[in-house]
Amino acid sequence: YVLWLQVGSWPNTSQYVVGVSSVDTGSVSLSGNGREVTGMADYGIIPHKGYYYYINEEEGSFVKFELKNNNWTAVKEVPYVHVNFASATYTWVDDKTLIIVGPNGDYTKTLYSIVDIENFKFVNGTLDLPALPEGYTGYRIGNLEYSNGNVYFGFNCAKDWPDPSYDKALFGVAKYSATGLTMIGTEEDAASAGEGTSRLWTASSNVDDNGDVYILTTPQMVNKTLPNLVYRYKSGTTTLDQTYKFNVSDVTGSDAIGLWSIGNGRAIVKYNNKSITGSSHTYEFAIIDLYNKKLIKKLSDLPRDNSDYLQSVIVVGDKVHIAINGDGTNDYVWSLNTTTYKVTKGINIQGDFDYLLRIDAL
Repeated sequence: YVLWLQVGSWPNTSQYVVGVSSVDTGSVSLSGNGREVTGMADYGIIPHKGYYYYINEEEGSFVKFELKNNNWTAVKEVPYVHVNFASATYTWVDDKTLIIVGPNGDYTKTLYSIVDIENFKFVNGTLDLPALPEGYTGYRIGNLEYSNGNVYFGFNCAKDWPDPSYDKALFGVAKYSATGLTMIGTEEDAASAGEGTSRLWTASSNVDDNGDVYILTTPQMVNKTLPNLVYRYKSGTTTLDQTYKFNVSDVTGSDAIGLWSIGNGRAIVKYNNKSITGSSHTYEFAIIDLYNKKLIKKLSDLPRDNSDYLQSVIVVGDKVHIAINGDGTNDYVWSLNTTTYKVTKGINIQGDFDYLLRIDAL
């Protein structure tokens, strides 16, 4: 397992990675452990099959990293300049084919790269999205999923800050082939808004065992009166399932941030409990039933987190691990029993750091 830690507050921050053999028990700190990765990578990164993949825009390179015995090593590096990686998102076609989608430098185009991670070969192109509406200056990409030959994504159209973005939910579908992505169509829905989150930072979409695609919207930065909804594409289809809308704000009572599948139509959702006052620790977790559109349980035994766009949840076999920045020194990785929904305190992250940024199983 790999834990990503931040020391310092923005903009004076340093990032560290530390490997641990288990997150179920014990403790760990940066003292005598881990490696600083500041300048080489950051926690908006792609983990896969024991390695990390990262686009270093300053160096103009695509890099494969390995963390082994707490040594952070660039295994392979090739020139790459195409997608604005910090604002991009990604999905996998299979174990060797990665799709990255993101904007160009001024956000006026939506670009993609299909990456063969075995041979480090790239197919680069542009998604032919509808023209920006009058007064809007750029595209934003969030959710991205691959299923049965199609790529599904959420997007939005933004104005210059602080003017709000487009206040309807926008979705796109593209046909995948090894030679490129071809747009099939786009849709919009006025019941919600927001493009969802990039998986680089926080997952907010998933594909179930049937190949159905579930996408969470994020209207918080667009229109605070609109709810978070989960939309669905049935497997193999190219239009939204008009029989399905799940109002997650209703069942959590607040704004949802992340969505992680834990199997059998269930998912963990992270949400901001706005009824909490006098504390920065306002983020809580709940288990929801995507199939039946209902709340299963709020995980009230977990401490509250103090930040939103963090890769906090991983699924390893039948285990679910949740990393939480607790109040004070209450920084732990917790384990969730997916049958009883009981949570158990695992490894304690100790020492002088400011944020637990992400957890990965490599």
